[in-house]
Amino acid sequence: MSAQTIKIVGDTTSLKNLTWNQPVILLQFGGGTFDRTGGGLFQRIDSTIAEGTHAFDHPWQGSQWARLQYVGGALSAFRDITATSAEINGDITLANDEIIDNDTDGDLTFIYNEDDDSLAQFIIQSSIAGTVLEDNNILGLYFRANDGGSAMTEYASVVVTITDTSSSSEDATIKFYTMLAGTVTLGLTLTGTGATIVGALDVGGLSDLDDVDIDLSAALNIDGHMVDIGAGSYATADGDNDLGVAGDVEIDGALDLDGGLAYVTQSLVVYAVGGAPQVGTDGASITADDGDRHFSQIFVPYTTSVTGIFYLVGATGGTDSVVVELFNSAGTLVTGASSVSAGGFSSHIVGTSAQLQSVPFTGGAVSISPGVYYISAMFDGTTATYAAYEVPGSKFIADTDAGTAWTPASITPGTAYVDSEGIIGGIY
Repeated sequence: MSAQTIKIVGDTTSLKNLTWNQPVILLQFGGGTFDRTGGGLFQRIDSTIAEGTHAFDHPWQGSQWARLQYVGGALSAFRDITATSAEINGDITLANDEIIDNDTDGDLTFIYNEDDDSLAQFIIQSSIAGTVLEDNNILGLYFRANDGGSAMTEYASVVVTITDTSSSSEDATIKFYTMLAGTVTLGLTLTGTGATIVGALDVGGLSDLDDVDIDLSAALNIDGHMVDIGAGSYATADGDNDLGVAGDVEIDGALDLDGGLAYVTQSLVVYAVGGAPQVGTDGASITADDGDRHFSQIFVPYTTSVTGIFYLVGATGGTDSVVVELFNSAGTLVTGASSVSAGGFSSHIVGTSAQLQSVPFTGGAVSISPGVYYISAMFDGTTATYAAYEVPGSKFIADTDAGTAWTPASITPGTAYVDSEGIIGGIY
């Protein structure tokens, strides 16, 4: 059969009143099947067949609706047409603007069968009252298939709903539902003003978002590069998981930063937990022990680049050399965070008394993540002094670990403050 429009009517009354010149599927007339006296496929012809089971009056004078096989056009593709359905073995091809018109205002169901078992269904419903019960639904697309118990189950649907029919202010929504843990669940709603997402939004990559508001009731997971939000001049780093925002970021709830907060200006100064000295003579002036590591706890609140460590020299400077080191929370040396020179020596002589001396790492700046660290100073003699925190009962960790000058080693941070041991200083 060539491509053409096929209409569907429910009974012979509708058929006799149908002004149409193309094939029509009649769903109900008496009982039986296509080749007997039930519904069937009818075509308009000039009146040549007696009125009755196989021919009915057409609104046009001198015309009839006649069963197709009686006018030499039987379709083997139509295997079984009854009062409620039409079973088709072959194809119905629609070309150009041709349609399948359902005059009964019911569902239009497409079923995939194998060995006479219904395996999947695609259902189009108009003015529906289906699984998703809402007022003013004008179209529903339902996707169904057999579950593990061979029960036909709705796995997904798309529903179009009118929300305002007022002239010049008409509104509508499109809602997407999917099966979740055995229940058809709303996942996405589209309107003319935005989209509402239930649950997390996983984004592979976003770019160039202008005049777009993203309101989330759950998480926004960006697995890619998200840039150019808003207008203005700003910089974003290369790589994954970057978010560049030109304007303000407003957060109603908590802001959890697993990776810390990275500032555009790197290598900011952070003092040890004990705080900064107010004058050059603050703290206890402690004579260095040859090779021992005098360390203090420090908390770094953001990802930053560290050039070196500064410490407060005690009452006596000069003579001895000093090595500074940065250890992580477990007491392990941070890679590259040491001022030991090649060959295991240091060229940094202890600075002027009662002043902060900055000692850079030998290999240059290192990048560190947020967390707890320990700054340490080690001397190769017992002449110079350093300023130590001396407030008994302090609630941070400070102590000294014995060692050998210029010999790499870890420290054991412990859990308590030891008076007059840890250096006063920080990172820069």
